[in-house]
Amino acid sequence: MVHTVTPSPYACFAFEVIVAKLKAHKPKSLSKFIKACKIPKSELVTQPSCPLFVTWEIGPNEDLRGCIGTFTNIELEQGIKRYAAYAAFEDSRFSPIQVKHLSELKCDVTILTDFETCNDAYDWTVGVHGIRINFLHLGKTHSATFLPSVAIEHEWDQEETLMHLVRKSGCKVDHQTIINMPSFHISRYQGRKHGASWSDYEHIINN
Repeated sequence: MVHTVTPSPYACFAFEVIVAKLKAHKPKSLSKFIKACKIPKSELVTQPSCPLFVTWEIGPNEDLRGCIGTFTNIELEQGIKRYAAYAAFEDSRFSPIQVKHLSELKCDVTILTDFETCNDAYDWTVGVHGIRINFLHLGKTHSATFLPSVAIEHEWDQEETLMHLVRKSGCKVDHQTIINMPSFHISRYQGRKHGASWSDYEHIINN
């Protein structure tokens, strides 16, 4: 992976967090990466606290390797530190990331904004909105989310996205049945993705 023109300090800091954990040293602060990356002011996250997700991908196809976050406002540096580690080491879908994986990794930190309740299951736009669902089925609450980038990266339309999201929630019932249930609730949100590769991180650290 080659480094991008303007790697994100937020994603580089996420790399710093997991490298520090893997190699048992104290991570540098987020402010050091903001200074080192020299990104335009328009790229800076201005809100001190926000909902966010950290996503790890691996290999030339950028296969998912971990993704965890929060819909609750959290202080930015604390949030990246917490969810970079959770996504790398505690996503139950994957084994923990190891040192041998680092050179193949890419990281995205997605800052979430503009939360709205949808009028129906299709009141959102592929490539613009992430969606979050929850519903009650057979006495069990199911919930799941896809970030704004997921549907477009998989080339899913709205129907396919809803089908996969219901499956992700752990429910095997047909999605059309689920979205017509009285307990079904869907909301939409937007997000700004801040990315960096391992080589981006190395470039920042070594310069």
